[in-house]
Amino acid sequence: ARPGAQVAIDGYHLRWRAQPAELVTFRNPTLDERTILVVAPHPDDAEIAAFGTYAGRDAWIVTVTAGNYDDGRYAYLAPTSEARDELRGRVRAWDSVVIPAWGGVPPARSIQLGFLNGSLRGLHGGRAEPEASRVAAHRRFNAAPEFADRPVDPTWDGLVDDLVAVLETARPEIIVTAHPALDISEDHRFATWALFDALDRVGADDGWLLLYTNHLVFGEHYPFGPADAHITLPVWLDPELPVRSVLSHPLDERTRLDKLFALEAKHDLRAAPPPILGRGPVRRGLDRCAAAIREVLRDPASTYDYLRRAPRPNEVFLVSTWADRDALRAYVEHAWPIEGEPTGREGYVGGGDTDR
Repeated sequence: ARPGAQVAIDGYHLRWRAQPAELVTFRNPTLDERTILVVAPHPDDAEIAAFGTYAGRDAWIVTVTAGNYDDGRYAYLAPTSEARDELRGRVRAWDSVVIPAWGGVPPARSIQLGFLNGSLRGLHGGRAEPEASRVAAHRRFNAAPEFADRPVDPTWDGLVDDLVAVLETARPEIIVTAHPALDISEDHRFATWALFDALDRVGADDGWLLLYTNHLVFGEHYPFGPADAHITLPVWLDPELPVRSVLSHPLDERTRLDKLFALEAKHDLRAAPPPILGRGPVRRGLDRCAAAIREVLRDPASTYDYLRRAPRPNEVFLVSTWADRDALRAYVEHAWPIEGEPTGREGYVGGGDTDR
């Protein structure tokens, strides 16, 4: 865009009055020839937010939790809630290490830290994770021996030490992580908080932050529209939000197709769990009907479905720098105290399944 140039705007089911307008442009970091680290709070967040950003590039992925929980999805495959929780964590931890290879990230660069789903707030509050053996079991999928055999310190300091080890191993120039103010999931916010503490320890300020939003505070309808629509900016009403620029990273058709298959490969994002082997045709047919009914009741209009929300023609990030982390911390502490509940400021009305 240069002085005197014209930009055409088309409206679909909307119109606006003729009025003065300001076109804001940004000079964003180039992604090629730079080392990228994607911080995923759960085993599918890297693919949902940034598959097209990391695919085919010099990239690392660190997944903080194994994403274990029991919502009855595997009720017929494991006899107890504890067994279903363990099964889900084991499956998702494996997914987090292996599936990024579809985007060109080898398993040795996909690191699973193995902390338990929903545990990060407690760790930050000073509670140690009592099931350190389960954390270690999730880490055994790591192809890099320094992380597969890394001792588990089931505390907040231990989590930060793990992230320091990741930073020192990967030496990224760009870090992709969840936005600590716009993403309502506690694990997402605290994973980024732990990253900020790790950057403090290594004393690093010379790098870029690409902040994504997988669970917008307004609810789970974002990004809006069908799967072939571009992702818009996340809705936000506060001009004090610290942000340097906006990056809309385009995905070509091949990358979009690869992202679709990466998402479909994630066991937790599939419409139905694996069937029980050995059942006859009548029982298999009844099982399929029951699974379809459960899915319709859970998400009747497919508004939550990540196969609608994620494989879009672009990926959108709010851009900051590593040096901006103190400003982001201050904003979050003011808008949503990290150890408390939302203060009621306009904009924080989130909802939906925030653990997934």
